[in-house]
Amino acid sequence: GGKWQAQIRVDGKKKSLGTFFHEHDAAKAYDEALVAQGKSRVNFPSAQEKAEQDDADAQLRANEKTARERQERGELASSFAGVTYMKLNDKGGKWQAQMKVHGKQTYLGTFTCEDDAAKAYD
Repeated sequence: GGKWQAQIRVDGKKKSLGTFFHEHDAAKAYDEALVAQGKSRVNFPSAQEKAEQDDADAQLRANEKTARERQERGELASSFAGVTYMKLNDKGGKWQAQMKVHGKQTYLGTFTCEDDAAKAYD
C-alpha cells in the first residue's frame, strides 16, 4: 500500500478505493469512482465538465448581480442560483428557473414556490 487513501460514499456508506503512493493517483481513483456513479470529475475535469462548470459559475455571477440590482430597486430577488421572480400583475408573480447549457440559455419552468424553482435548477 501507499500513504494516500481514496474513499467515496455510496448509498451513504464509505467505500475504500484503495491506498496509493501518490496523491495524484488517489485523486484520479476518486474521480473515476464519481464517473462510475454518473457524476462529474472534481479533481481532473474533462474539457466538457470544465466548460459546464465555467457556464455554471458565470450563471451564478450573473444571477447574483441581477439579485443585487433587483433588491436595490425594492423588488423580490432569489438567493438561489438560476432563479428569478417574474411579476405577473399587481397580485403577484411566479419564480422562474433557467440555466445555461452548452452556452445557450435553457428555460426550466415557472413555479409558485421559490424552492421548487431552485430544485429544478439543481
